[in-house]
Amino acid sequence: MVLIALIALCCAAPARAATTHGGAELDDFETSPLKWTTLARSSEHVYQGSYAGCWDDTVTHTSAALKDMTHDWSAYTHLVFWAYSEVASGAKLELVLDSNNDNDDSGWDYYASVITVDWTGWKQFMIAFSDFTEARVPAGWSQINYISFNSNGWDHTPVASTRLCFDDMYIFTSQLSFPQTFVNYTVPPGETIEFPMYLVNERSSASATVTLQIAATGTTTSGLSVSFVDSGSATVAVSSVAAGARVSKMMKIQATSSAAQGHSTFSLSTVVGGSVEVSITLYVSVVSTATTADRTHPFLFLSSDDVSSLKSKTDKYPWAKDYYDSILATARNALTADLSIPSDPLGWWTGYYTCDDGTDLVFNVKTPTQHYCKTEDKMYIGEPYDGCWIAIKHGRNMDYAQASALAYALTGNKTFATTAVNVLEAYARLYPSVPYSGFQGWDTLNVISGGRILSQTLDESGWIIDAAWAYDMVYSIMTTRQRVLVEYNLLRQTVVTIMRNDAGMSNWQSWHNGAIGVVGYAVGDDGLVNAAIDGTHGFKFQMKNSMLDDGFWYEGSIGYHFYALSAHEALAEAALLAGTNLYTLAVPKLSGTGTKTIELMYLAPLQITMPDLKLPAINDMHSTSMVSEESHYEIGYARFPSAKDDMTWAINKILAAGGSRINKEAFLQGGSVSGAAGNTLGSTYLSAAGLAVLRTNADDYLLAKFGPHGGGHGHYDKLSISFFSHGYNLIQDYGTVGYELPQHEEYFKRTLSHTCLQLDYARQPESSGAPIAIATGYGAAQLIAVRTTAPLGGAGTYGRRALLLLGNDTDIQSNELPLLVDVVEAYNNSNMEGHTCDLFYHSEGTLQLTGSSLSSFSGSLGSDVSYSYWTNVQKGSTSTALQAVWSDTAEYCYYFESYDEGWSNVVIDSSRKKDGTHSGRWDQHTTRTYISVTPTHTDWSAMQSLSFWLYAEVANGAIITMTLTSENSTSDGWDYFVTTINIDFTGWKLFSYQRDQFGRARHPVGWSYITDVTFNANGWGHEALATTVLYIDAFYLFDSTGTKLQGDVRGMMLLSPQQSTEKDVFTASAPSVPTSLRHPVYMERQTAEHRFTHLVKPYTSTTQYITQFTVSGEVVSIKTPVADYALSFASDFDCFSGVISDHSSGDLISVFEYGCAEFTHPEAPHFDVATRATNANPNVVVKPVSSSDSSVTLSVLVTNAVDDSTKDPVELTVYLPAHDGLSYFSVKIGGKNADIVAEDTSGDVCSVTFVAPASDTFATLVVALSDHEQNAAAGVSARGWLQVLAVATCLVAARC
Repeated sequence: MVLIALIALCCAAPARAATTHGGAELDDFETSPLKWTTLARSSEHVYQGSYAGCWDDTVTHTSAALKDMTHDWSAYTHLVFWAYSEVASGAKLELVLDSNNDNDDSGWDYYASVITVDWTGWKQFMIAFSDFTEARVPAGWSQINYISFNSNGWDHTPVASTRLCFDDMYIFTSQLSFPQTFVNYTVPPGETIEFPMYLVNERSSASATVTLQIAATGTTTSGLSVSFVDSGSATVAVSSVAAGARVSKMMKIQATSSAAQGHSTFSLSTVVGGSVEVSITLYVSVVSTATTADRTHPFLFLSSDDVSSLKSKTDKYPWAKDYYDSILATARNALTADLSIPSDPLGWWTGYYTCDDGTDLVFNVKTPTQHYCKTEDKMYIGEPYDGCWIAIKHGRNMDYAQASALAYALTGNKTFATTAVNVLEAYARLYPSVPYSGFQGWDTLNVISGGRILSQTLDESGWIIDAAWAYDMVYSIMTTRQRVLVEYNLLRQTVVTIMRNDAGMSNWQSWHNGAIGVVGYAVGDDGLVNAAIDGTHGFKFQMKNSMLDDGFWYEGSIGYHFYALSAHEALAEAALLAGTNLYTLAVPKLSGTGTKTIELMYLAPLQITMPDLKLPAINDMHSTSMVSEESHYEIGYARFPSAKDDMTWAINKILAAGGSRINKEAFLQGGSVSGAAGNTLGSTYLSAAGLAVLRTNADDYLLAKFGPHGGGHGHYDKLSISFFSHGYNLIQDYGTVGYELPQHEEYFKRTLSHTCLQLDYARQPESSGAPIAIATGYGAAQLIAVRTTAPLGGAGTYGRRALLLLGNDTDIQSNELPLLVDVVEAYNNSNMEGHTCDLFYHSEGTLQLTGSSLSSFSGSLGSDVSYSYWTNVQKGSTSTALQAVWSDTAEYCYYFESYDEGWSNVVIDSSRKKDGTHSGRWDQHTTRTYISVTPTHTDWSAMQSLSFWLYAEVANGAIITMTLTSENSTSDGWDYFVTTINIDFTGWKLFSYQRDQFGRARHPVGWSYITDVTFNANGWGHEALATTVLYIDAFYLFDSTGTKLQGDVRGMMLLSPQQSTEKDVFTASAPSVPTSLRHPVYMERQTAEHRFTHLVKPYTSTTQYITQFTVSGEVVSIKTPVADYALSFASDFDCFSGVISDHSSGDLISVFEYGCAEFTHPEAPHFDVATRATNANPNVVVKPVSSSDSSVTLSVLVTNAVDDSTKDPVELTVYLPAHDGLSYFSVKIGGKNADIVAEDTSGDVCSVTFVAPASDTFATLVVALSDHEQNAAAGVSARGWLQVLAVATCLVAARC
């Protein structure tokens, strides 16, 4: 029977004599009566002396307190006590040290620490004062009024089975203390483990000298010994440790070859003047064999049977061969790489590894104390950067180990396996001795969320998943002792670290589950697997609660969505190979109706993907693209046959945009991709996520955000929008910068950084929203109308926003459209008087404002801290119409005058320049092996030649390969144009190429599609040379006449109408990401009016087409040379209607009406949800009537009132008035053609019967009467048609 080495961190013990600690006794629990409330004096469980104080009922008596004690604790550093627990109930207790401050009126002031009852028997608690958290402003350690243990409050719930006893409670000042709370090692017979034991002098002034002492506290397993390396004995002197310093002493655990299996316990103590000061427990287990799984390794993410198929895959698919080659190349590099563990193993949070402007520092394994920022061209030194370097080094070591293990699995080359085994064994020997630490290493010891070598259990989870896979792949060549060391001291110990921190509903716990489950599968531990899947906050819990019913991750950030998905995939893949399919596991929806699976997490991001495949940077995330998420859709394609078309579309689109299949997931699961690859994206409404997206057939895109806040990663931006048109972002969300920068909390999370509404100078509170009306589907007009469901400010003031997107239509010129009518309002049910509303618009380019004169403004914009991040503020006041234009030139050429041209690994430098004042420096070629840029213009068909200047500091013969990517989705592999450059010169040299001088790799699409320009220092048979230093300048493209290609002017136009009251307008320069970049922001501030109406459209250098934009009451009028728009937005946002007509002839183009109680136009249909159930005809959806028929009630919408629990498709009928020459019907639901069952156009009233799908979601119904059958079949409109749109919560009443 295999002995489990991870034993409980406690021990049963007989009563001991009183200890000598040199501190101040708080209570030894020997006197009668006890000085505590609630506790009872008892001799049943005693640690030392004759009595202890016991707490028998934590449910009825929820607090135990001591007031009669020493109150001045300022001379001491630690609180120490022993506690006995009968059961590990999991209850949480709040340990409170009252230090109420008479000078603080904000509330109760105290110090606090949380204790989890997760042990049995006696356990010593030694809590450094520095580890207590402060509540408000405590008076200080010189004024501790009382100490109390509390079983409720602080979100704690008493647990009936909890019974505790306390003994030997005192405070003292330690000379040296142990940062570890315990040490737990497993050793196989015949093995010796040496490890560091750390000590810290926490005193502020005096140095410390102690003796370290090891003593057995029970029966010791035969053949086992523990000693100090320096002395070879059980004691060692530690002298003159400076105040605030730390030191380590090496210890040695030795088990003879005949050592018996079993568990031994030792105390490790500091001794001063013959008295023990502090002690911790060392647990040592002797285990002879690793756990035997019931499968043959490898089996975790690939099996031995998979290896041959993977090898054949490399012959069939170039991308698979490229990945295979990259793994082997990494494994070969690992043979000579520095894979040592840093001597100081505590890694800091890597979020600190950033420049001041928010960009990442450049990691260099050779410079642990110097960290380069390329955007600022400077070195960062000291903490937190050195600590971050340690964490990155740990990750790099395990990356090499995993790649080496995979290379061994694929080739059988044991040299590769040896690399992986050595890394795993080195960490196994060290890991149990490293103390728990948080974001700041030694400064944040023993935090519950801390790992051992990484700063978070979150990060350590991903790290140990990699370790477990490496272990699985090299298991067969490991010795028995190596297997024991790695399983018990690394894999299982890391799981213990992780399981300390139950993170509940979170991406953290998702990664915890992945780590616990993957390790469980790797070592054959069903208990760990069950905890990962069925545990309180396991996989099933996360799928039900963290994945919203439409598939989005609850934190509202697409970055965290994919991050959590990666964790679920790790667990699901390991489970699948073990015979459990988590991909098809159905959990109940949060709505209480129906079930859902993880498949939704793959489909949800597709619904909000922008036309250029970028993803909106909502909530806490950085700008990203579907291109970087390709690997998920390899898994999705392999695991969800029913969604094959969607996964095919995603993969093909990603590849066409320059993405790659050269990744682990494609290598393991990928193959040929077949399925319908057409564009499946349409307008959509995601009710659980609170996101609505409108799209047009010209790739216009509008997103409105109004869903749940998103927890700690949410932003205060309800009713914010993003707008994409003509190939670029007009309005975008900037996400956020690194969490360590103050701008994260003070600017990017706050309302001011978003295109939305702010009330009374303060950021919005946490809130959510709800739809008023949503009309989706391709057509002349689409609508999003939403509101907040919680006040935006005082006096119950709410917000609402209506967005009417007038989209592209074959009858209206495309350069006139789209038009976005944006109506935003703050409202309440009483009085808006005295409230101030700010509305912000963020866009890119140079901002010019006409209609109001601006002057520099240096006053206060408001009390919210976010205003302070704006610079160059200008202010004007007017009641006249305004026009704001953001414009920029989309360049073909690169001038290297600023960082925002987008080149990676290039430093803008003024020491060398060929044109202008700067150039781009490219050095450190062995680590920055390339420079690259994604062109703003991908169509280079007008380019006949290109040129650029290079400056070389030394002529070293280095070969630079220049590639122009032109990815072809119909071919496998990387498609590009290519040429080479020989660095055989010094100074400046001009390079000029005709396009026919470039070579071709595979099958480039052509010069009309260039997605990447890269200069490569290695590859193609060439090695990067460390001595190469280059400068690049004046990268120009020329047409056939030799004229430099100039980009198009593009941007956004915002029109603000004339109004009766004056408003303040502001422009400013606002932070972008990185923060060194700025963009112009426009703000309107109103106090007399609280409704804002604007017209937003793309801006180009051609005619802008808007000849009139006016607002009168509820009516918005827009006139263009082609069309006239008469639009109505009801005062209560309960009715939206419009008529679009030909500007010249007045002929009707389209009529629409959403949610209105009465017709505003005789041609408009009408939905009246309130009366649907009373209509006699359950199959009538819409019944508009002519204006002359006054006898008919104009409120009819009723759908299938019969029981429809099966949700089968039903037939519905629409009635429309007849029009001369219009005799062909088209019906669309949610942008897709509906099946027409019958139609009648012979009378005064036409009718069409069609099939409504089995759906209970928002749907848009589009019915068109046409004069041509082909047009009707295509579902497009043309002049002379009548197109009618309507929106309903659902098409079938019984499903609503």
